[in-house]
Amino acid sequence: MNTTLTNRIRAQHHNLMLPTIRAAIIVLISGTSLLAFGSDTLTLTNTFSTRGRQNAHGVDLSVNYPEDWIAKDGTDGIVLQVFKPRSPSVPEACVLAIEPIPFPPSTVPPVLTEDDLKELFDENGLAEYAPPGVNFHSGKQQMIAGHMGAKLEYSRNVAAGTLYTVHYVFYVKGKLVHFRCAIARLSGSPLSAGIDRFATAKRVYQSMIDSIVIRSDPSMRSIVESGYPSTPASYETWNTISIPGICTYQIPPTMEIQGGNYKALNDTLREVAFNEKSPDRVVAQPKGINSFDPQALEKYCRIIVNTTRGRAGEFDSIGTQIAPSKEELSEIDEMLKKETLQGATMASSTGAKVSMLSWNPVKIVRVNGIDTIVASFTRSTNGGPPVAVKVYSIQNNDYLHTITISYRLSEEDLWAKDLAKVIGTFKFEKR
Repeated sequence: MNTTLTNRIRAQHHNLMLPTIRAAIIVLISGTSLLAFGSDTLTLTNTFSTRGRQNAHGVDLSVNYPEDWIAKDGTDGIVLQVFKPRSPSVPEACVLAIEPIPFPPSTVPPVLTEDDLKELFDENGLAEYAPPGVNFHSGKQQMIAGHMGAKLEYSRNVAAGTLYTVHYVFYVKGKLVHFRCAIARLSGSPLSAGIDRFATAKRVYQSMIDSIVIRSDPSMRSIVESGYPSTPASYETWNTISIPGICTYQIPPTMEIQGGNYKALNDTLREVAFNEKSPDRVVAQPKGINSFDPQALEKYCRIIVNTTRGRAGEFDSIGTQIAPSKEELSEIDEMLKKETLQGATMASSTGAKVSMLSWNPVKIVRVNGIDTIVASFTRSTNGGPPVAVKVYSIQNNDYLHTITISYRLSEEDLWAKDLAKVIGTFKFEKR
């Protein structure tokens, strides 16, 4: 993709998105006079869908939002939906908008390659997606619902105070999807309070982003097909891991496979605490932990691959298409949530108090041509920093494979981009 087209996209983006700025400001400061925030509710029980909406421009997606929030239609023809807390005194809102990419007139829109999208969301140019006149804080590439995109953070001073904003933007079938969330610190309130509450609010916004499902085929409502590789990806500088008879996959060079005395210690703790021996459990962790490097021990991320062995035919064959009804998917969601909570309770009984901070509805994702059941949530241990977790479940005749990928949200810059790629490297042996 040439630089002219990149500039055209970013330039027209400003013209199309200015109304969403005005909408957000009106929603946030109208009728508010106190420092108030509604971001502590992390139960995402409501769902909004763009299906059938003219200003969705053919993008069929759904997003979940907190149970004590409401959703209202945009009024300017650009904003699809405004999400905000039910309480009118809470200065907080999220805005969803979809804009067609301004390809040159009278031309067939090109198919953007992965390199094109990397250029479109090059971190050196992400400030151009922010509105004029804001204080730009950060911008980085991020995969969103399996699609290339970016996450921006900036703030803006207005007459009533300061707006702190997280702006997600990603590419879907010739369109840019914008999900912009802002929370206000009103004049006269402490600066530190605004910053602290913004950090809390971002957990809600990220959970909403994690809940997004892009539907490619109306007859397969729960399957996200695009954005993930159809065949296993491979990265030249990454390390290839082989679990004989089960799978191969890759980990980034910043990670290592758990081994040595550190693994022996962890295996002993698991056996004592949970009476559990898992010979097929392989753990990747920050590089240096095996040698008890102090800096490595301060970091947290994990890729855990585990296989449960069952009877022949107990599970579906690998590659079997999963197409549950809405009711069936809801039952799967309840079952996995219950099991996760039970696991947290069991861990807490050993002295490590595990709290679930948020839970996103289960969805089906097709990766490398294989349908996987995906659960995602955030948790905290002993009141520590929140950890984002995704668990992929893959059926394989007499084996059930689970891939758990997690990282500390405060270390998102270190791990998120690489860990989003890991799932695309897996290649399982068919049973």
